Amino acid sequence: MKRDFNWVIDFLSSYLSQLKNEYWFIGSSSLSLQGIAVDFADVDLLTSREDAIGLMEQLKGYRVSYTPPNDNRKYRSNFARFLIAGYAVEVMGDLEINYNGDWVHVMDTITKTERITINHHVLPVPSLQDQLTIYKLLDREKDIHKIQGILDKMGVNA
Repeated sequence: MKRDFNWVIDFLSSYLSQLKNEYWFIGSSSLSLQGIAVDFADVDLLTSREDAIGLMEQLKGYRVSYTPPNDNRKYRSNFARFLIAGYAVEVMGDLEINYNGDWVHVMDTITKTERITINHHVLPVPSLQDQLTIYKLLDREKDIHKIQGILDKMGVNA
């Protein structure tokens, strides 16, 4: 049974507060937190490799997969998917995206972190400009409406 997204944030917060390195909520849930009208069924967390391994151990009772959803020619990371209150929570440690034959370390593309408060928890998200960069690196047809949503929110005409 899917619970309220706020419940998932409450649940994750105790684990996230123990991380040793910077982390971000990315993807559609992050865009929704920043006021962009997108549906989301999962929560994507970008972490360091070390923190991903720690979360994998702490959340192992909720793990449903260690296999990334896409082939390893486009993405690589220390990946695990957990099912928490009906939401897939995907942890990506040191995520890299293959863009035009070069591996781009996604954490290096984040130049500005915004902080969103929900349920008294402060959630780090990449700036809209940085998320735009990430979506352009992903270069997926399914993300066109997300890119447009970011541009609209930023007041930029495509």
